[in-house]
Amino acid sequence: MSDQEFNKIFSKRLKHYLNEHDMTQTDLARLLGVSTQSVTNWCKGTKSPRMDKVDAMCKIFNCKRSDFMEEKYLSDDSESPIIIEINNEARNMDSSSLNRLLEYARLLNNQKKPDEK
Repeated sequence: MSDQEFNKIFSKRLKHYLNEHDMTQTDLARLLGVSTQSVTNWCKGTKSPRMDKVDAMCKIFNCKRSDFMEEKYLSDDSESPIIIEINNEARNMDSSSLNRLLEYARLLNNQKKPDEK
Protein backbone atom coordinates (compact mmCIF):
# COMPACT_ATOMS: atom_id res chain seq x y z
CA MET A 1 0.00 0.00 0.00
CA SER A 2 1.38 3.41 -0.93
CA ASP A 3 1.72 6.21 1.61
CA GLN A 4 -1.00 8.10 -0.23
CA GLU A 5 -3.42 5.14 0.00
CA PHE A 6 -2.58 4.65 3.68
CA ASN A 7 -3.17 8.33 4.44
CA LYS A 8 -6.51 8.27 2.66
CA ILE A 9 -7.73 5.24 4.60
CA PHE A 10 -6.32 6.51 7.89
CA SER A 11 -7.96 9.90 7.34
CA LYS A 12 -11.35 8.35 6.67
CA ARG A 13 -11.12 6.09 9.72
CA LEU A 14 -9.89 8.89 12.02
CA LYS A 15 -12.78 11.15 11.00
CA HIS A 16 -15.16 8.28 11.66
CA TYR A 17 -13.81 7.74 15.19
CA LEU A 18 -13.84 11.45 15.97
CA ASN A 19 -17.50 11.64 14.94
CA GLU A 20 -18.39 8.41 16.72
CA HIS A 21 -16.85 9.70 19.96
CA ASP A 22 -18.18 13.24 19.51
CA MET A 23 -14.63 14.55 19.72
CA THR A 24 -13.04 17.52 17.98
CA GLN A 25 -9.61 17.57 16.39
CA THR A 26 -8.55 19.94 19.17
CA ASP A 27 -9.76 17.48 21.83
CA LEU A 28 -7.74 14.68 20.26
CA ALA A 29 -4.67 16.89 19.88
CA ARG A 30 -4.78 17.70 23.60
CA LEU A 31 -5.13 14.04 24.57
CA LEU A 32 -2.20 13.06 22.34
CA GLY A 33 0.00 16.02 23.23
CA VAL A 34 0.32 17.16 19.63
CA SER A 35 -0.69 20.29 17.78
CA THR A 36 -4.16 20.69 16.35
CA GLN A 37 -2.45 21.17 12.98
CA SER A 38 -1.01 17.65 13.22
CA VAL A 39 -4.47 16.16 13.74
CA THR A 40 -5.84 18.36 10.93
CA ASN A 41 -3.13 17.02 8.59
CA TRP A 42 -4.02 13.44 9.54
CA CYS A 43 -7.71 14.15 8.90
CA LYS A 44 -6.93 15.72 5.53
CA GLY A 45 -4.75 12.74 4.60
CA THR A 46 -1.72 14.92 3.92
CA LYS A 47 0.40 13.33 6.65
CA SER A 48 0.29 10.23 8.82
CA PRO A 49 0.99 9.95 12.55
CA ARG A 50 3.84 8.03 14.17
CA MET A 51 2.88 4.57 15.38
CA ASP A 52 3.07 5.63 19.04
CA LYS A 53 0.33 8.17 18.29
CA VAL A 54 -1.72 5.52 16.46
CA ASP A 55 -1.39 3.27 19.52
CA ALA A 56 -2.51 6.13 21.78
CA MET A 57 -5.54 6.73 19.50
CA CYS A 58 -6.39 3.03 19.72
CA LYS A 59 -6.58 3.37 23.50
CA ILE A 60 -8.68 6.53 23.24
CA PHE A 61 -11.11 5.05 20.71
CA ASN A 62 -10.96 1.49 22.08
CA CYS A 63 -9.95 -0.05 18.78
CA LYS A 64 -7.05 -1.91 17.15
CA ARG A 65 -4.31 -0.58 14.88
CA SER A 66 -5.83 -2.49 11.98
CA ASP A 67 -9.06 -0.54 12.44
CA PHE A 68 -7.17 2.57 11.31
CA MET A 69 -5.27 0.87 8.52
CA GLU A 70 -7.82 -1.25 6.70
CA GLU A 71 -10.53 -0.06 4.36
CA LYS A 72 -13.82 -0.95 5.98
CA TYR A 73 -17.40 0.09 5.49
CA LEU A 74 -18.17 3.15 7.55
CA SER A 75 -21.63 4.40 8.16
CA ASP A 76 -21.91 8.02 7.17
CA ASP A 77 -23.26 10.41 9.79
CA SER A 78 -25.85 11.54 7.25
CA GLU A 79 -27.34 8.03 7.14
CA SER A 80 -30.48 7.44 9.06
CA PRO A 81 -30.36 5.24 12.17
CA ILE A 82 -32.34 2.55 10.35
CA ILE A 83 -29.69 2.28 7.61
CA ILE A 84 -27.02 1.92 10.27
CA GLU A 85 -29.07 -0.74 12.06
CA ILE A 86 -29.65 -2.67 8.82
CA ASN A 87 -25.91 -2.54 8.12
CA ASN A 88 -25.13 -3.83 11.61
CA GLU A 89 -27.54 -6.73 11.18
CA ALA A 90 -26.19 -7.51 7.71
CA ARG A 91 -22.66 -7.93 9.08
CA ASN A 92 -23.80 -11.11 10.83
CA MET A 93 -25.44 -12.68 7.78
CA ASP A 94 -24.07 -15.38 5.51
CA SER A 95 -23.79 -14.69 1.78
CA SER A 96 -27.08 -16.42 0.96
CA SER A 97 -28.96 -14.25 3.45
CA LEU A 98 -27.19 -11.14 2.17
CA ASN A 99 -28.26 -11.95 -1.39
CA ARG A 100 -31.88 -12.39 -0.27
CA LEU A 101 -31.72 -9.11 1.65
CA LEU A 102 -30.36 -7.34 -1.44
CA GLU A 103 -33.07 -8.84 -3.65
CA TYR A 104 -35.75 -7.77 -1.18
CA ALA A 105 -34.33 -4.25 -0.92
CA ARG A 106 -34.32 -3.96 -4.72
CA LEU A 107 -37.90 -5.22 -4.86
CA LEU A 108 -39.02 -2.67 -2.29
CA ASN A 109 -37.06 0.09 -3.99
CA ASN A 110 -38.77 -0.62 -7.32
CA GLN A 111 -42.28 -0.48 -5.83
CA LYS A 112 -44.04 2.80 -6.44
CA LYS A 113 -45.58 4.69 -3.58
CA PRO A 114 -49.37 5.18 -3.75
CA ASP A 115 -49.01 8.86 -4.64
CA GLU A 116 -46.54 8.17 -7.52
CA LYS A 117 -47.70 7.53 -11.07
